Amino acid sequence: MKALVCALLSSALALPALAQSSRWEHFMTSANAFYSVDRRSIKRTGPKVVAWFAVEYREVQTIDFDPNKTYWSSLWRVSVHCRDESLLTLHMTHYASLERQGKQVFTATNQDKPEWYEPVLPDSIGEGIKDGLCTTK
Repeated sequence: MKALVCALLSSALALPALAQSSRWEHFMTSANAFYSVDRRSIKRTGPKVVAWFAVEYREVQTIDFDPNKTYWSSLWRVSVHCRDESLLTLHMTHYASLERQGKQVFTATNQDKPEWYEPVLPDSIGEGIKDGLCTTK
């Protein structure tokens, strides 16, 4: 009986972790990284779509302005203007370990201003994000 209670308690404690992980779905893969989207975060307002992305890199990355800082994963909040085919990274945090674990190496946040959106380049990660989000209902 004690073993059964322990097993049930362990299962109950594991459920929130399973529910948390199920919110992230594979979105796309590039030569350098795997991208997952938090489907519950996708919000459409007129021609704009905003969503959170988790990125796992195949190789260690470095911060451009500080090569001593390295990271293996990132969390991005991206806004895409579907009609104008432009996008803006609203938030970005890089982590020292995979699966957004460990120390936060770098964090940046932008305001959602129309003049800060950049055109989506053909055959880019941005184009994959735009295509995926703008066709999501």
